[in-house]
Amino acid sequence: MQLDQPKEGSKRLRTSYASSIISVSLVLFMLGLLGLLVLDANKISDYVKEHIQLNVYLQDDINQQDLNLFSAGIE
Repeated sequence: MQLDQPKEGSKRLRTSYASSIISVSLVLFMLGLLGLLVLDANKISDYVKEHIQLNVYLQDDINQQDLNLFSAGIE
Protein backbone atom coordinates (compact mmCIF):
# COMPACT_ATOMS: atom_id res chain seq x y z
CA MET A 1 0.00 0.00 0.00
CA GLN A 2 2.74 2.45 0.79
CA LEU A 3 4.36 1.97 -2.61
CA ASP A 4 1.21 3.11 -4.44
CA GLN A 5 0.96 6.44 -2.65
CA PRO A 6 4.19 7.97 -3.99
CA LYS A 7 3.19 7.03 -7.55
CA GLU A 8 -0.14 8.83 -7.19
CA GLY A 9 1.59 11.90 -5.84
CA SER A 10 4.09 11.75 -8.67
CA LYS A 11 1.27 11.73 -11.25
CA ARG A 12 -0.32 14.75 -9.63
CA LEU A 13 3.01 16.52 -9.56
CA ARG A 14 3.60 15.87 -13.29
CA THR A 15 0.12 17.14 -14.12
CA SER A 16 0.75 20.23 -12.03
CA TYR A 17 4.07 20.87 -13.79
CA ALA A 18 2.53 20.42 -17.22
CA SER A 19 -0.39 22.73 -16.52
CA SER A 20 1.97 25.34 -15.06
CA ILE A 21 4.23 25.23 -18.11
CA ILE A 22 1.29 25.48 -20.51
CA SER A 23 -0.32 28.38 -18.66
CA VAL A 24 2.92 30.34 -18.37
CA SER A 25 3.64 29.74 -22.06
CA LEU A 26 0.19 31.02 -23.04
CA VAL A 27 0.55 34.12 -20.88
CA LEU A 28 3.94 34.92 -22.39
CA PHE A 29 2.58 34.39 -25.90
CA MET A 30 -0.33 36.75 -25.25
CA LEU A 31 2.02 39.36 -23.77
CA GLY A 32 4.21 39.10 -26.86
CA LEU A 33 1.23 39.66 -29.14
CA LEU A 34 0.14 42.64 -27.07
CA GLY A 35 3.65 44.07 -27.24
CA LEU A 36 3.73 43.76 -31.01
CA LEU A 37 0.35 45.44 -31.27
CA VAL A 38 1.45 48.34 -29.06
CA LEU A 39 4.68 48.80 -31.03
CA ASP A 40 2.89 48.79 -34.38
CA ALA A 41 -0.16 50.78 -33.26
CA ASN A 42 1.14 54.01 -34.79
CA LYS A 43 1.81 52.33 -38.14
CA ILE A 44 -1.61 50.69 -38.09
CA SER A 45 -3.26 54.01 -37.26
CA ASP A 46 -1.49 55.80 -40.11
CA TYR A 47 -2.40 53.04 -42.56
CA VAL A 48 -6.07 53.21 -41.61
CA LYS A 49 -6.14 57.00 -41.84
CA GLU A 50 -4.55 56.98 -45.30
CA HIS A 51 -6.80 54.28 -46.73
CA ILE A 52 -10.21 55.45 -45.56
CA GLN A 53 -12.45 56.46 -48.43
CA LEU A 54 -15.34 58.83 -47.87
CA ASN A 55 -18.04 59.71 -50.39
CA VAL A 56 -20.06 62.88 -49.88
CA TYR A 57 -23.22 63.54 -51.85
CA LEU A 58 -24.55 67.09 -51.93
CA GLN A 59 -27.94 68.32 -53.02
CA ASP A 60 -28.24 69.63 -56.55
CA ASP A 61 -29.79 72.92 -55.43
CA ILE A 62 -27.05 73.91 -52.94
CA ASN A 63 -25.94 77.53 -53.24
CA GLN A 64 -22.32 78.61 -53.58
CA GLN A 65 -22.12 80.13 -50.09
CA ASP A 66 -23.17 76.84 -48.43
CA LEU A 67 -20.76 74.93 -50.63
CA ASN A 68 -17.88 77.23 -49.60
CA LEU A 69 -18.78 76.85 -45.92
CA PHE A 70 -18.87 73.08 -46.28
CA SER A 71 -15.54 72.86 -48.10
CA ALA A 72 -13.92 75.17 -45.53
CA GLY A 73 -15.24 72.98 -42.72
CA ILE A 74 -13.70 69.78 -44.02
CA GLU A 75 -10.25 71.25 -44.67
